[in-house]
Amino acid sequence: MVYAELSKERWFAHATTNLRLLIFSFSIIIQFSTSVVSSFLYPSKFFVRNYRHTFNFHLDLLEGEAQSNDSGSLIWDAGNVLSEYLSCNAAQVSGKRILELGSGTGVVGLTAASLGAADVILTDKPELMQLLEQNIEANDLTSNARATPLLWGEDVATACDDAVLKADIVIGSDLLYAPESFELLLNTMLQVCESHDTQVWLAYPIRFTEKVFFDQAREYFYELEPPYEMDSGVFLSRLQKRADESYQLH
Repeated sequence: MVYAELSKERWFAHATTNLRLLIFSFSIIIQFSTSVVSSFLYPSKFFVRNYRHTFNFHLDLLEGEAQSNDSGSLIWDAGNVLSEYLSCNAAQVSGKRILELGSGTGVVGLTAASLGAADVILTDKPELMQLLEQNIEANDLTSNARATPLLWGEDVATACDDAVLKADIVIGSDLLYAPESFELLLNTMLQVCESHDTQVWLAYPIRFTEKVFFDQAREYFYELEPPYEMDSGVFLSRLQKRADESYQLH
């Protein structure tokens, strides 16, 4: 009887181990198959990330390989946190016209589009257009989201259509890491805020470079409220263009 009980325990332990090995092997096969399929569908070295939001809201996003710490092809913390913030505050973007600067993967702009924004324009460097367009299509958001190339500092009216100048909200995440680009960013912000009612929402982690940016921005924009800490060390600032036209656009 004791031997029989021990045999049963050993059999159960053996079966459990085999089941775990089977599940592990199956997961490896699934990951490999996904990688193979992705390599055929997306030959530009992008890979799929299933990006889940609060309340079971999710996006299927392609990311690329980071070539540097300023790579736009990855989802960085500020974009992740701002997207989660929007998913919990959908009314703030529902029905709005949204322009995203430095979109990267488009995670923030596509979150806004999924939450009912009327029109979302994702902008970034020309080399990121393929990634953005694929992410728009992968989430069936072609009806209210599109991508267009825009380099900071260039003439927006020449580079883009008029809709870029009619946004209710201009959003950007993790844009405040390189002080040498701040003048170009401010130039673009001033151009796209054609209406003084347009708000600029900037999400950023604390790096101490953001103080340099806001010191420069103060000449052209005022803060609507104190920075809001959305998550540990990640803040959201809302700006609006000053009503006077006494400043000079550099």
